[in-house]
Amino acid sequence: MAMVVTFGGPLEYANQVWDDVEPDADGYVLILGGAGAGPEAWYFVDVESETIPTDQGEALAAEYAGDRKPGT
Repeated sequence: MAMVVTFGGPLEYANQVWDDVEPDADGYVLILGGAGAGPEAWYFVDVESETIPTDQGEALAAEYAGDRKPGT
């Protein structure tokens, strides 16, 4: 599991830290919408990149990729 900080995408998710996420084999994570949480959004995580310090600890950057996983 990893901790990521999301960049771009829906305003509800911008610059938010998410813990216990697991990028799939292609490096993508799905942030699920829910009651008042916003739409589903896919983010790309470069697991080889350097971490970013956050108030919750070191996190990987997750860049917005779209409302659907690219290539699907």
